[in-house]
Amino acid sequence: MQALLTSNSARIGGFSYTSEDDQIAPTNAFASFNISSDGTCSASGNHNAGNPPPNWYSPGVAGIGSLYWVRATVTSGSTSGGSSTGVWISCNSSPGWSRNATSVSVQTVNLTLDFASDSGGTNIVGTATVRIQAIKDT
Repeated sequence: MQALLTSNSARIGGFSYTSEDDQIAPTNAFASFNISSDGTCSASGNHNAGNPPPNWYSPGVAGIGSLYWVRATVTSGSTSGGSSTGVWISCNSSPGWSRNATSVSVQTVNLTLDFASDSGGTNIVGTATVRIQAIKDT
């Protein structure tokens, strides 16, 4: 993972995080990871309590998302919803990705998030990895 320290000592990317939800049938499992325009991240899933995701831009700054873009690349598994993968998306649009389990199973997607200071991804300024896992048990 690459993290860029900017001239004002801000960190972009440079983290690894797992968002997980574990449910007992018949309840479906759903986990997600989201980027906010203020540099923070959020996650859903019952295993995330007490373990909030780090900021993608640290420290968080109101409106910083208008200056950066993110591309989520699936390295294994698949998403079940959320933003597109493999394309550059403005961090100002609060992109997010999810994984669900509607039958008894473990469903996982692993993502690499690249952050760039331009919409074409020429200048990648940070990288992070995210694992989203939904588990539906018997």
